[in-house]
Amino acid sequence: MTFGRYLLRQGVVSEEQLEDATAALVLFGGRLGTHLVERGALAPDQLERHLAAHLEVVTAPPERLEKPCGAALAALPKALVRRHKVFPFGLEAGQLEVAMRDPLDRALCAELSRASRLRIAPFLTAEIRLFFLLEKHFGVERNQRYALLAPPDPARPEQPPVLWLDDIIEAEEKEEERGWTPLAEGEELIDAASFAALYQQAAGPHEWRAAAPIDLRAGEGRAEQKGWLVAGAASVTALEAGLEQARDRDAVVSHALALALGHARAVALFAVRGTAQGIAAAGEIERRDIRDVLVAPETGSLLAAAIEREAPARGAPEPAGIDARLARLLRRVEPAELAFFPIRIGDRVVNLLYADNGSEPLGDTACAALAALCQRVTQSYERIILEKKRRLC
Repeated sequence: MTFGRYLLRQGVVSEEQLEDATAALVLFGGRLGTHLVERGALAPDQLERHLAAHLEVVTAPPERLEKPCGAALAALPKALVRRHKVFPFGLEAGQLEVAMRDPLDRALCAELSRASRLRIAPFLTAEIRLFFLLEKHFGVERNQRYALLAPPDPARPEQPPVLWLDDIIEAEEKEEERGWTPLAEGEELIDAASFAALYQQAAGPHEWRAAAPIDLRAGEGRAEQKGWLVAGAASVTALEAGLEQARDRDAVVSHALALALGHARAVALFAVRGTAQGIAAAGEIERRDIRDVLVAPETGSLLAAAIEREAPARGAPEPAGIDARLARLLRRVEPAELAFFPIRIGDRVVNLLYADNGSEPLGDTACAALAALCQRVTQSYERIILEKKRRLC
């Protein structure tokens, strides 16, 4: 029985809540339980309790997670903790107690045992709690270093400071020069309240939540983990067939970007939930990993127009406007014309395709082809969502 079907049978969530979370799971990645929490269908403690009952495993005691053993924290290499998202918190009778998302993963437990030279006692911990613990004790940040493009709202003085795109790039270059300094023993990078303010605010239906890491292995081209690089001699027919047969979002994005490059020199995809979160870029865009880019639509911009009107928007970017700032972040040098194409599911814009043709305008034919491509992407998403719902329900 799937976790979704379990929750339905227990009367914990409604079919509508499950369908909404399933669609978000397909479009934005992550885990079903996390999406249900973000939508208010479950509290984090409820999620852990029901996951444990469904999997017939034991949850990690919250009071022990809050005060982990120093020897346990040092028992696993940070690279391993980062890669697998596991949290070692206790050391009892020669056993390393580890909080993880899937305590039934025997292969992972074996790898952790080899690395620590200890027996592993796995405990279930919900993804939301786990991310906080990893950031607090290991400095493993979620991929949320967003470039906020909207100016600050005077009516909301409590909001975090705004980082403009040029500031983000400069700050990243300075950070690379400084290098990384490991945490001192007992040092914490973030407290619970700050973490909640950053990541666990109540999510409405159009708010962006966490970006899931992308590991692309599908598609007729080839891709790099830190971005997208479409190449090879794959035919348009093969790419279109791949788009129609894609089994997940990553495969959809891979094929869509490859096809889009047939009509523009630079393309990028953004996930839209009120704001636009970078997914991937291809073509002449130097900065291929754009997952840390968050664009708050600014009134009067082409980007905002495409989302609000649910129709393509194109034109020359205003030099000081949000569209031009986004182009600069993508390392595009004064493109003649920008275009944004919405990708819809039902009555919502869920993705936005960015395109430019460098010093030359895109042209009507290219824009029509890109708009048609977005419709095919919608069809692929709808098919995947339907298949996912059938499996979960």
